[in-house]
Amino acid sequence: MCIRDRLSIDVEGLDLQILQSMSEGGVRPTVVCVETAVFDSSALVGPAIELLRSRGYAVRGGSMINTMFVDERALQAKAPEGAALSL
Repeated sequence: MCIRDRLSIDVEGLDLQILQSMSEGGVRPTVVCVETAVFDSSALVGPAIELLRSRGYAVRGGSMINTMFVDERALQAKAPEGAALSL
C-alpha cells in the first residue's frame, strides 16, 4: 500500500480533542498515528480508539504508547480479489 497521506498526533493529552475537531466530511488520512497510552501509566486513551474505530479506521500496529490506524476502505481497496480481511 502506498501511503500518500498520514496524520501523526502527539500533543500531550489533547489528542482526543484534535480527533473530535476533525470533520468527518473533511480530510481523511489513510493512516493515523495517535498517542493512546498515558506515559508512566497503564491507562489507555480508550475514547480516541473508539472514535477512530467508529469513523472506519482499523488498528494495524503501534508501540507501547502509540497506535497506528488504517482507513478500512483503503485496506479493502488493496485486498486481493476474493480475499476476506478481518477488521
